[in-house]
Amino acid sequence: MNKFLVIIDNTETGFISYRPDTDGYVAPGRTKKEVEKNMYEVIQFHLEG
Repeated sequence: MNKFLVIIDNTETGFISYRPDTDGYVAPGRTKKEVEKNMYEVIQFHLEG
């Protein structure tokens, strides 16, 4: 299993997550749970491509 650093910040409308060491890894969400799910999908997409 790989581990990746992901930063989650509050926004006015929810949350945003990003990987500070890699461009293009950004995922928004209304809740922390949603933003975690979205970031997981972004990482999977990039690893498969």
